[in-house]
Amino acid sequence: MTKVSRPPSKGGNFLHGDDLPGKDYSKHRVKVLDVRPDQKLRSGLATVLDLQVGKEKMGLALNVTNHKAICELFGDPKADGGEGSFDTKDVIGKTISLIKVPGINNPQKGTVTHGVRIATPGGE
Repeated sequence: MTKVSRPPSKGGNFLHGDDLPGKDYSKHRVKVLDVRPDQKLRSGLATVLDLQVGKEKMGLALNVTNHKAICELFGDPKADGGEGSFDTKDVIGKTISLIKVPGINNPQKGTVTHGVRIATPGGE
């Protein structure tokens, strides 16, 4: 697995819900290019998925909800005491669906914006 020498918080191109075209709850298929566990972000350590979104390459830092979705799709959602786990090699090269979710509070900007959620079977 390829690791980057500099954390994405120093110049990374992160995906935000507002970057996705379409209306609320629209689905977007993207390809996972790489998985980078334990990246140092301002909010702490996070796993980052490198995605091909249209013609752009963007990162998606996994929150708890999206981590569980990846575990449900490609791993064991009940492993590690219910935290879930997945093997990075099972995710790289796969296509996943993202959903543009409305009404996410952005406390840094004081606005309501769109978020990104990974779609799971039955949980769309």
